[in-house]
Amino acid sequence: MPMSAERRPSPDYLTVPQVAKILGVSRRTVQNWVNDGKLPADLLGTSSDFFIPTESLVSVLTFREGALAVRRLLEKRNLNPDEVCKP
Repeated sequence: MPMSAERRPSPDYLTVPQVAKILGVSRRTVQNWVNDGKLPADLLGTSSDFFIPTESLVSVLTFREGALAVRRLLEKRNLNPDEVCKP
């Protein structure tokens, strides 16, 4: 169902369901990330719905891809990522 202009103020923002679909996680997970401050979001207008700036999603995707690349490299070298990345 298309979002009305009131519900989605500009192409620079995505809804929680859209972000959940893109990342392959549940809506609740996205809402938790927003509530925990892990994913920046805005409440726009009179809506109680969060809107996630597209640039925030790009940052999350970039981080996830980088983390996956590091994990693959460590595994390729027969290193345990969990052991190497301990604080």
